[in-house]
Amino acid sequence: NQLAYNPATAGNFESPVVTAIYRKQWIGLDGAPDAQVLSYHQPMLGDRLGIGANLSRSSIGINRSITLDLIYAYRIPMRIGHFCIGLQPSVRNFYQNWADDRLYSPTPPGTDAAIPTQPSSKWVVNMGAGLYYHNQDKGWYAGAAVPRILPNSIDFAELGGELSRETFHLNAMAGLTFSPSEQLNIIP
Repeated sequence: NQLAYNPATAGNFESPVVTAIYRKQWIGLDGAPDAQVLSYHQPMLGDRLGIGANLSRSSIGINRSITLDLIYAYRIPMRIGHFCIGLQPSVRNFYQNWADDRLYSPTPPGTDAAIPTQPSSKWVVNMGAGLYYHNQDKGWYAGAAVPRILPNSIDFAELGGELSRETFHLNAMAGLTFSPSEQLNIIP
């Protein structure tokens, strides 16, 4: 699912692409991590544009996050391949359920101002961008992207200090397609 790492990959297949992923870890453990991803992208206007979207949900313990990324890629045809520039506005919702029965504290609820006593939710808007080059004839690609540019606070307690922030990450990707037969492509 290259679209999850780099918005510039939108529209780099000749047909629309739908990807669905479900992951459940530590089965049987209450509050274990699980994640779902649904993504879609397609080329438009004679392969000059790519549009798409990612919808993802993940949870662990009392925490849950849901993210929607809208994706736009401008595709520049080169002599061999395409150079692509992608933008990715996103909105995320972080949720914590501090009233969950699984939580235990030796101090009475409400005595520590840093620990909420009720469920908390926070919305965060951000922007991502990426670059991508795909050489269809030789079967290789390379790209780099920054999924979250703004260093938004993701703290739930508004006590003046910010402990948790979205940070700047750089995703790099490269690959080469091997075709041992007409029916089989391998892309490491």
